[in-house]
Amino acid sequence: IALDFYQQADQLAMENQLFDQAIFAQVKMALNAAWLDDGQQALQHLQQGDELLPQIKDIEQKAWYEIEKATVLTDIGQRQQGLLLAQSVLQTVTDAGIDEAKLLGRIHNELGVSYGDIDHEKSYQHHQQGLQLARQVYGDKYPKTYERLINTATSLQRIERYDEADQLFIEAQQTGELLYPEGHPSLARFIAERAVHYHDRGAFN
Repeated sequence: IALDFYQQADQLAMENQLFDQAIFAQVKMALNAAWLDDGQQALQHLQQGDELLPQIKDIEQKAWYEIEKATVLTDIGQRQQGLLLAQSVLQTVTDAGIDEAKLLGRIHNELGVSYGDIDHEKSYQHHQQGLQLARQVYGDKYPKTYERLINTATSLQRIERYDEADQLFIEAQQTGELLYPEGHPSLARFIAERAVHYHDRGAFN
């Protein structure tokens, strides 16, 4: 259903030369294809989005497109390309003096994910910044903050800072129980990550 709306939005945007909305629709369709494990379709949408980039003059809008593109690349297995793009986006935003907390939080979260398999310390640093910015933008009891709590706790676990990870996992559990009903899919990831946490600590029972 979401894909149908994005396709309609893209068509209307292109008909009216609203290129900033069209490029947004393309990257959302790419994300949708990536979630459905259709890497080829995702890349086709990214190609169409890239063709619109010269029409986008606003640095912040370009950054939003490119950081979501980085997510797509990572999701379809092009992790190195995703990391390089996320690094580039952060550098561009920093050089431009853009201090938009929502955008910066999104960039740092993506970098945390991108570094997850190659540099656990850097992954934690970016996830921590992403979490701080989520608290600033959304508050403590919000789905985005909940997701970044789990991300940061998981990254702490990977660098064996287990007590700090425990604290964030407890906060994530409390937040998740406030936000979602029992059995909600968003709680499943927390349960899985917490299980990994206890496994890594050797607490098997």
